[in-house]
Amino acid sequence: MKKFIPFYSSYVKAMSRVSALEMAFDYALRNPEYIDEEAYAFNGQHHRKRIFQDLIEAFDFRAILETGTFMGNTTGYMRKRVNCPVSTCEASSMFQSVAMSRLKKMSGIDFVLADSRKFLHDKLSAEPIKNSTGPIFFYLDAHWHDDLPLADEIRIIGANVTECVVMIDDFEVPGDKDYSYDNYGKGKSLDMKIFHKIFFQAGMEVFFPSLSGSQETGGKRGCVVLCKGARILEDMEKIRSLRPVNG
Repeated sequence: MKKFIPFYSSYVKAMSRVSALEMAFDYALRNPEYIDEEAYAFNGQHHRKRIFQDLIEAFDFRAILETGTFMGNTTGYMRKRVNCPVSTCEASSMFQSVAMSRLKKMSGIDFVLADSRKFLHDKLSAEPIKNSTGPIFFYLDAHWHDDLPLADEIRIIGANVTECVVMIDDFEVPGDKDYSYDNYGKGKSLDMKIFHKIFFQAGMEVFFPSLSGSQETGGKRGCVVLCKGARILEDMEKIRSLRPVNG
């Protein structure tokens, strides 16, 4: 049985690449240009968009860094609503090409083809972000099957940023089964059992959506919102679309 494991692993990876190619091709044909509609971005979830709106009204973000561009829907949605630059990374050249084509008429977006860990490390250690003032908003959505970079992403952010807000897509909302989340098997689930210690060590405070999953729209994907910095935490506690982890 063991001699078939390498073959099976290669087969799964090959099928994943074929699936990604089909997805990118289909999306490019059906949605060749970004459209700013409520059905798109943040999984089509109205309350998630409410959270984002509350955050940009509460904080004057100096930059937005996104991991996992995919087709660019959330990238475009964020850029149209903020006055700061948006940098987004994607590990798949196919997805990045589709996103860049769909958003080619929109300025202020920096597309980077790279692993999310390298992207964050490079961006946070270089000008102009390193020496500018104000909090940074991170949208982390680069987790995909075998590669789950989230723990490393959080450690990199925690080690390099003093004030920030971090939104993580596909994360379990404790006690709310109506929100779905990523679970790829033992030790590969996006939940507080695995990530609580990592968040704590990075100096992050934890919040979840205040709306129940049964009332959310669109994909009903769970999320967690983290913050770092005493001043940031004070304002985060006033945002009604969020609740603290023990709230």
